[in-house]
Amino acid sequence: MDDPRLSGLFINKVSLSPEGGLCTVLFLAANGRSEFEEKLPILILYKPSLRTALAKTSRGRYTPNLVFRYDEDQEKVEKINRLLDKLKEEGKL
Repeated sequence: MDDPRLSGLFINKVSLSPEGGLCTVLFLAANGRSEFEEKLPILILYKPSLRTALAKTSRGRYTPNLVFRYDEDQEKVEKINRLLDKLKEEGKL
């Protein structure tokens, strides 16, 4: 997170697959999906060092593969909240 090229990206959720072989890191971006897609190649460059750090701190025999994705669910929640706020302002809710 010290890399200024990654400013505006935020980790929203991390999930590990049931068998432990895949770790999905869900991101949000200040300017939406397009910003995430633009910065994804930079994130991928950090993948080996992140896996190494994870291997050193975890007790498991194997280090899971890391996958970086944009959190579309959170974006949908925010869109619904904005619509509800708009309806409240218009007195329709």
